[in-house]
Amino acid sequence: MNRKDSLLAAACLLLSPLAHAGGAWIDPVSGQTYAASAAAPTREKARSAPKVALARVRMLTEQPELERRVSIAALSDYIKRVEAQAESAFAANVTRGAVLVDFTCKPGRAAVEIGSQGGVHSAALEDLHYRLQSMTPLAVRGEVAFQTEFHLHP
Repeated sequence: MNRKDSLLAAACLLLSPLAHAGGAWIDPVSGQTYAASAAAPTREKARSAPKVALARVRMLTEQPELERRVSIAALSDYIKRVEAQAESAFAANVTRGAVLVDFTCKPGRAAVEIGSQGGVHSAALEDLHYRLQSMTPLAVRGEVAFQTEFHLHP
């Protein structure tokens, strides 16, 4: 048998079900047995959704006006503080729901209106309203309006 025939025979043996038994492979040329095992990914821990998630921010002031009336850095910082207040207000939340907060910010003050959907407790909504009204107002040079939407998970 020449080398080409040997390689063909080896390939046929490797591809046949007899060439491997229970994860062991037999090299037909050397007669050596090799064991192989397949690694399966371990199941990752399911990532739980945060109890309070900022789903979106809707700017209700047009872009050119927004740029003239507030710095983006100040607005971003303010929204982060709003998010922290929402996380605190709904820390004990045990129901699924959504909370929409409307902000109308003017120099030196901010008006806040809150709406909810689902089984959100009124005491938590009142707590959030109080927390948001107690915050230092967003520094603006004219009216800036926006909405934040939070999703609540038990």
